Amino acid sequence: MSLPVQAGQYPSRNFSVGVPSDSVDLPRSVRGFFINTAGDLVVQNFSGDSITFKVLAGQVIALSPKRLMAATTAEVVVLA
Repeated sequence: MSLPVQAGQYPSRNFSVGVPSDSVDLPRSVRGFFINTAGDLVVQNFSGDSITFKVLAGQVIALSPKRLMAATTAEVVVLA
């Protein structure tokens, strides 16, 4: 018997290097980030609030923010 698969449970099919910017929105809704190097992951939500996460290399962070802010010091891959 197979279990039903709900939307959002599939692996990411698109990914790109994250380019931080305080003025440019992410090009599409993202499913999360893969962290290449440790540092700060600073994102802006759709309400306009910026939030800083201390992240470690190898982490997968499940977020769907509006922007990846310029204050981000971690190298990230955007998963969409």
